[in-house]
This record gives sequence, C-alpha cells and structure tokens, in this order.
Amino acid sequence: MKSIREFFFLSKECGLYNALFYIWHKIALKLENSEWAVRRRERKARRLDRIFAALYMYTNETCVLEDRKYIRVDAGLPERVYLRPYSSDRDVYTQVIAKHEYSNVSDIFNQYFKTPARNIVDCGGNIGLTTVYFNKCYPGARFVTVEPMKDNIETLKLNFLAAGLRNYKLIEGGVWSENCTLVVNDTFRDGKEWSFSLRPGKGGEEGIPSYSLLEIVNSFDGPVDILKIDVEGTEKILFSDPSYSAAFLQKVKCLAIEIHDEFDCRQQIYDAFRAANFFYYDIRDLTIAINRNYA
Repeated sequence: MKSIREFFFLSKECGLYNALFYIWHKIALKLENSEWAVRRRERKARRLDRIFAALYMYTNETCVLEDRKYIRVDAGLPERVYLRPYSSDRDVYTQVIAKHEYSNVSDIFNQYFKTPARNIVDCGGNIGLTTVYFNKCYPGARFVTVEPMKDNIETLKLNFLAAGLRNYKLIEGGVWSENCTLVVNDTFRDGKEWSFSLRPGKGGEEGIPSYSLLEIVNSFDGPVDILKIDVEGTEKILFSDPSYSAAFLQKVKCLAIEIHDEFDCRQQIYDAFRAANFFYYDIRDLTIAINRNYA
C-alpha cells in the first residue's frame, strides 16, 4: 500500500517515468537482498573461486610429492614455495608474498630498532609463508613457529625446506593462555585452511595440544623482537587477563596482530597496549605495536 501511494505521489511530482523507475529500483533492491539472491551470489563466488584455482594451476608449475599435488610459485626465494591446489594457500600467498602484507612490520621495526630482529615468534604459522618472509628480511634470526593443523604443517615443512630455513623450532599445536587441550572449530569465516579457531573441548571430544604464549615468549634468553599473532579469535583469550597479557608484552619489542572484530576484543587489546607502554598503528588488517621500553 505504501509503495502504491509513493507511486502516485511521484508520478504527479516527478512524472510517470521517474515514478516507475523508483518502484522498479525498490523491487530490485529487495530482490538483491533476499535470501535467494544471497545464496546465488555465494554459489557464484564458490564456482569462480574453483575456476581461478584451476587457472592458478595452469599458469604455474605443478608437482607431486609423496602422492600429493602441489603448485610451485615463485616467491623471490632460492626456491619456489609450495601451495595446495583448491585451498586457501593461494590467498595466503597473495597476502604475504605478492602484496607484502608484513613489509610494514619489518619497515616499522627497522625504523625504531637499530639491530636486526634475532628472535621471532609466528603464532598461526599456517603454511609457513610469514616465517619464510621474515627469514628473508632477517636471515640470522631464530624462529619459533606455532601451527596446530597437521595438514598445514606438512606444507609448512616443505616451504621451510625450500627457503633453506634451518634455525627454527616448530610447535605443532595451538597457542592459548595456558598449556591445555583444545578442539578445532572449522566453521569460522569461510571454513578453509586459513580460517579455523580453537575452543575448549567438551566431554569425549578429541583435541589438540595448545601451549601458553607466555611460556613460548619466556623460552628466549632475551626479548622477542617480533611477535606475530594471527590466531582467528584466540587473541581474545590471550588478552582477557590484563596481568597475563602484561607479562608476555613486557618481553616483546614489536607485536603484529590481526584482530578479528567478530570476537569483540579490539578495545581490550588497545587497553593492554597502553598499560604496557606500547604505541600502535592500524594498517589494513594488521595492528603493529611498538614497546616504548625498548624503542
């Protein structure tokens, strides 16, 4: 009824053509936001993603290692990096290697600290490309890379070998506020290999080991130069106790963290930075924080 009244009003004020244009636009907008249209767009996106993944295989070298197919892509390293076809690895490569997502981290670190980074922790290692990138920037550094998913770890090890990375410790598990057992939640965001989160398990659920971030940071003799955290929401747990976050932050010079706003913890993390005498930059998906006590 409202639309009819609007049509007659507009036909008098703006003319019949404009009134028809408005009604059609209103109907089209409602259809565009309908459940059917949303599902149609999702199906189209999935179809295009599969097509682009296949073209990625077509334009790059493929190989088979231990009965598994990989795509070998140039990363400006001694060897190419390995990606799994039809996975989120292509997106990770685009972010970390092609678009140099972490170049802002190394640039800001080098701006405030005169000596190269020597101790680097990568929480949420995925297929190892961030560690590989930082190894290129700081070839003399010691790395601790944390990754809980076995399938990711296999590809991570291939990429470390291809990059000639030797001075590293791989922790096959998750990162948490304590040593415990957690369960993988693979329904986070798009549910692909780079989008899973951890949660406390319920009775009878099979879990994976997770380790205290504070213990990992304290395993170094000196401060951690760069701590990278991309853990799909676990950052809320790491910063939920101000005394716990203060304890590990005091041993970190530079922190690069992706804050997932679905978990409503951004302000909580900012408050922890201020309490620990950090200042920070928000650059696209990353928040880069510098400890004034070392700078």
